[in-house]
Amino acid sequence: MKKKLLFFLILMSGIVYSSNAQDDNDNDYNEKEPTLSLFINTTALLHPKLSGLVLGGEYRWKPHLGIHQQLGYVFTDYDAANDNFDNSRKRRGFRTSSELRRYFNSFDRTVSNSYLGLQLRYWKYKETGEFEFCRENCQFQQFLEYELNQYALGAGLSTGAVSYLGEHFFIDYGLTLGAMYRKNQSNIPQDATRVRNGSPGLNEPNPQNFEVSEAYFLCYLKLGYSF
Repeated sequence: MKKKLLFFLILMSGIVYSSNAQDDNDNDYNEKEPTLSLFINTTALLHPKLSGLVLGGEYRWKPHLGIHQQLGYVFTDYDAANDNFDNSRKRRGFRTSSELRRYFNSFDRTVSNSYLGLQLRYWKYKETGEFEFCRENCQFQQFLEYELNQYALGAGLSTGAVSYLGEHFFIDYGLTLGAMYRKNQSNIPQDATRVRNGSPGLNEPNPQNFEVSEAYFLCYLKLGYSF
């Protein structure tokens, strides 16, 4: 998986680099002073599995090049028995991402500015809770307290646009497509399945120890202020 992520990263780096190279002698951009922006990722507050507060900033040293960085705290609480938010299961951790962006349109803040970005993302969280588990092919059930740690590393290609609401406030919206490696470590017995609503017929797999490589897709909406 590490080789696949490296290949994917090199491929996307080439796309962004080739896009930047064609503008080395481009005079369509009026050179400006470096700018700094701060923002909040509003969609992170509604994430079904990693909800939390995610804040970030972007530094643009050229009108069409910027480093986009965000960092957040995960505080997801919910009840797996009915999928409602409750205190029976908690996730606490952090998530972060770094993105190199190449903007295409004018630096004029009166128009939308589309971009292409190369993104790296990482998260780590701990999940704790207590559930009723079905053991040994449901020969008996028992309540168990458990602890689970998940780590994830991914790389993706982002595309979107920034639209200004006046001179300073803006909306940043877009999507990211990429590949991710995730690893779970838990102390749950591997023969256990979680019981839903007290019925063995509605069991769901427990979050067992595993390593998986997968594609990911996400959409986002950020609100920010540019100095």
